[in-house]
Amino acid sequence: MYIRLPLIILITFLATASLYGQFSPSATPEPVTCYGDTDGKIHVEVTGGTASYRFILYNDMFVELDRYEGDNSSHTFDELEPGTYNVIIQDSENGVILAPAVGEPDELIVGVLPAPADICPNTDRQLFGQYSGGNGGPYSHLWTGSGEAYLDNRFIDNPVFNSADIGEYTLTYRVEDYKGCWAEEVITIEVFEEITAEFTHEDVTCYNGNNGSVTVTNEDGGSGIYEYMVDGSGWQDSPVFEGLIAGEYNIWIRDALHPDDCTVLVGTIEITQPGLLGADISHTDVTCHGGANGTITVGSPEGGSGDYEYRISGFDWQPGGLFDGLPAGDYIVEIRDANDTGCVIELDGSYTVGEPDILDADISHTDVTCHGGANGTI
Repeated sequence: MYIRLPLIILITFLATASLYGQFSPSATPEPVTCYGDTDGKIHVEVTGGTASYRFILYNDMFVELDRYEGDNSSHTFDELEPGTYNVIIQDSENGVILAPAVGEPDELIVGVLPAPADICPNTDRQLFGQYSGGNGGPYSHLWTGSGEAYLDNRFIDNPVFNSADIGEYTLTYRVEDYKGCWAEEVITIEVFEEITAEFTHEDVTCYNGNNGSVTVTNEDGGSGIYEYMVDGSGWQDSPVFEGLIAGEYNIWIRDALHPDDCTVLVGTIEITQPGLLGADISHTDVTCHGGANGTITVGSPEGGSGDYEYRISGFDWQPGGLFDGLPAGDYIVEIRDANDTGCVIELDGSYTVGEPDILDADISHTDVTCHGGANGTI
């Protein structure tokens, strides 16, 4: 039964508390053991008093919660929640009101980092237990669940999780303070399938060119979100690497959501390049001054893909190496790869098709000496 104490009675008790020097009451609170508990206590005791005794417990609004009446000069009110209480203490002649407060420790808060803690197979995941509050240390730490995590060890608060088996694991991190108050955090760790991938490549098509490429394909495993890298580049979202020169490259893939844990070497590739384009050149001069029967012949081509086209000044590209019907003059001779028409080489400067000098002579004559004769000369 709850009784609200009249205010005039409270004032009377307060006024008379100091009149009795031998009457020495006390109300000593004992805090609850753990945050949220209701096992607090108030120990009431009178020394120098006269039986019988009455101890009445009120809440902070002076609603009666409990009472004791009898000859014992002490009594304990228990099963109390945290808060401020009012206690009236009386013997047969005196009375006083005291206001003890039942305390409680801070809430014990527990967490785990990182979150989420998903990993790739056979990868160490350092877990960090986070805790604060409670009644203070020494604290004990208990990890339970699956995986190589120093589990069931009461002294490891930062274990390492590792598992080769794909799947989902549940770990519970429990912390206890020195009074046995506890809190726990449950986390889930997913061990992804190991990342796998393939790749294709394109070689450089012209000597000293930079049009090689690598493309990563058929990615699988991990979280499904990837980043890629080849030697000499940074990590990127695209699986395509272009503008590569000839050389050897390591090709990497990693889980974009777990870049520190899930990195896989896809493979190593050598990007090659063809040899430098080259050819021999021969020519024939024009046989008559002002004529157009000179020739230039490009032969023994090498380098590139093996398919060639040729050009000289004033002519279009052609698959054959013979240029005829040429007048005398200087010509620039070029060769290109027919499969990479941007791969062009000028062969050894200009070539000159010559011609002979123009025909010329002096003329003299003698006349016939007798009409009708035939002794004239030229």
